[in-house]
Amino acid sequence: MFNAKSLARQGIGAASAEGLSGHSSFYLYRTADTLAQVLATGYFNDARSRLKKGDVIDVVFGVGGTPAYARLMAEDVPSSGNVVVAAQTVAAGLRAVAFQHTQVAAVDTVDVPGLSNVAVVVASLDTDPADDNVAVSASIGDQAGAPAAGSALVKMWRSADGVDVTPVAAIAFGQTVNVVAFGTP
Repeated sequence: MFNAKSLARQGIGAASAEGLSGHSSFYLYRTADTLAQVLATGYFNDARSRLKKGDVIDVVFGVGGTPAYARLMAEDVPSSGNVVVAAQTVAAGLRAVAFQHTQVAAVDTVDVPGLSNVAVVVASLDTDPADDNVAVSASIGDQAGAPAAGSALVKMWRSADGVDVTPVAAIAFGQTVNVVAFGTP
C-alpha cells in the first residue's frame, strides 16, 4: 500500500515542491511492497498532487525481505483516474538492479531479482577490507546453468597469510556485499 511519507523529492537548489517548470523531478521511495505492487496502475494515486508526467522515482522495494531497486517514470498523471508508472531500462531492453547480499560461502550463486538474464554484474564489500575478506568479485558465468539464467556468481576473497596480497578463496563469511547487475527483465 502506498505510503506518502515514504516518498521524498530530491532537492535541486531552491526549486519549489512542484519542481522546476519543464523539468522532471526526482523522488526516492522505500517500501516493503513488491515491485509488482508498486507498478500496479493507481498505486501512486495519493501522490497525484506531487507528481507530474516524466517525473522519476527511484524505489527500493521488498524492504523487510530481500530489498531490490528499480527506477520508475510517471507515464501518466491525470487530474482524475489512475496514475501510471513504468519501470525504466538502462538501454534498449536492459534493466539495472541493485541489492545487498550476505555472503555464505567462498562462491555464492545469487538470484538477481527482476532479471531473467544477467549481462553485467559488479560487486563491492559493504565494509572495509580485512585479512579475512580483502575483496569480492562477481561473474555472470554462462547464464545457462553455471549459473542459471538470471543469477550471478559472487566470490569472496581473503589474504593467503595476512602479508601476501595474492587473494585466495575466503573462509569467513557473513559479510554484506553490494551488487549491481544489468540484464533483461
